[in-house]
Amino acid sequence: MQRYTTELSKKSRTFVPDMETKIETTNTGGKVLAFDGEKLVGRLEFSFDGNVMSIDHTYAFKKGMGIGGVLVSAANDYAVSKGLKVLPVCSFASAWYERHLQFMDILERKN
Repeated sequence: MQRYTTELSKKSRTFVPDMETKIETTNTGGKVLAFDGEKLVGRLEFSFDGNVMSIDHTYAFKKGMGIGGVLVSAANDYAVSKGLKVLPVCSFASAWYERHLQFMDILERKN
């Protein structure tokens, strides 16, 4: 099992100091899983359309811990590392990108 912790997620980990993320992918999409120790505390689902990664759903199983931000940050870092554009379909991911303007250049614009 590969654990993937991002620099941005380290800055967001106020309440869960040992939160880690794991990314699983297929040819059509994947998911980011967030763990507090061994306990699953969040999940983000994404899909691929060519070189565009759509962030479809973000689920935090506990509120107020910064889990959603950690999930989107990990998905964003994955997209950057693979040279993908990002289409934030879910409302949480869209709001995250509005707060992190430094990543606006990787966003895919809807026509």
